[in-house]
Amino acid sequence: MERTLHGFIPLVRFYHIPSDVFFYKVLPYRKLLPKQLVYEITEYNMKDNLYYNFENIPYNFNLLYRASREGMDTKQFRNNCNNKGATIVITQVKGTNQIIGGYNPLVWDSSNSTKATTDSFIFSFADKKDINTAIIGRVKNTNSAIFCAGTLGPAFGPGADLYCTSGKQWKCSSQNHYYSINLPFRTFFAEDYEVFQVIKKQSIG
Repeated sequence: MERTLHGFIPLVRFYHIPSDVFFYKVLPYRKLLPKQLVYEITEYNMKDNLYYNFENIPYNFNLLYRASREGMDTKQFRNNCNNKGATIVITQVKGTNQIIGGYNPLVWDSSNSTKATTDSFIFSFADKKDINTAIIGRVKNTNSAIFCAGTLGPAFGPGADLYCTSGKQWKCSSQNHYYSINLPFRTFFAEDYEVFQVIKKQSIG
């Protein structure tokens, strides 16, 4: 985890993060950040009226679906993941060391509709053992960042930015809704994929 996240640290605009977001969403992972950076940002973001217990992580990650366990089936994905709130999807590309995935801060459902958000993103590790191959594609068409359809698995954008067409087959043939993560193929098959529910704890401290 630490080795992976270190590659993203230079890309994050820490000084532009609102104080409350910094304290509740960044500092819980302070052990992953350079000590001097943590010191400087904490001093910059310090608020007299904000209390935070550093020993608590404000989110839990609950495994909702593992394709190799529940079955490579979009219906089973819907049964396990619909209406469960924010989720992270992680996909292992068959026959490679590549990891592809995305974050949906909303809900999956079977409404056959698009959903608007500014907070979703997709990502790729061309080699899961090499942090230097990591790329994040942030959403650029926020009005239709997430696509929910009863016949599909996870779908980021209503085009083919990144979505699961069946249990094993995925497509990623456009960059209409997310910035490119430089994938060398339009269609790939998943060795396995997992979906984690992101749950904010009821209280901090």
